[in-house]
Amino acid sequence: MLVRFILMMFLSFVIFIHAVFAETPATAPPTNSHSLAQTLAAMTPIKPTPAVIAEAEKLIEATHAIAMGQQLAGAMTTAMLPKIGAGSWPPQKLQATQQIIKEEMANAINATIPELKQRMIMIYAQNFTAEELHAINEFYATPAGQKTIELMPKITQQAIAIGISESEKMLPAMEQRIRQRFVSAGITLN
Repeated sequence: MLVRFILMMFLSFVIFIHAVFAETPATAPPTNSHSLAQTLAAMTPIKPTPAVIAEAEKLIEATHAIAMGQQLAGAMTTAMLPKIGAGSWPPQKLQATQQIIKEEMANAINATIPELKQRMIMIYAQNFTAEELHAINEFYATPAGQKTIELMPKITQQAIAIGISESEKMLPAMEQRIRQRFVSAGITLN
């Protein structure tokens, strides 16, 4: 059961990171072939101007990206908690365990917010010009942009539900393979 919970938390974290850092055309992997030199040059950080950084920060704030990330992480943790010890642990132990995990996940996520926000700002600042970010920010100020911001948590939750459902389908086989590898490596879990 613990292995299953750890796997679900890992898969949920992957889904969360993907949701927060969803690929935009500017951050998606290139579809055409590049030489190694071109790929490495594209990976070299560009020092964005203060104007670009300001527009990127405005975008992060306008889209409520940090709050949405926190909300999604909390929802995923809450969704995973019932899987811990369900049916096999006494209620008091189950409740205490779930509370500790919920609190520690929240603490871990909250501790990363300042760095996460700065990284998100830099991702946008390194991939867009100030003018492009300004245009994106102008879009988010329109009724369609506001609706996009309003519906994004709902759409993301629906996407996460699909991801969790698919993860649960593949989990038994993955759990079996991991357990077999643990046995082969001499790892025991109690």
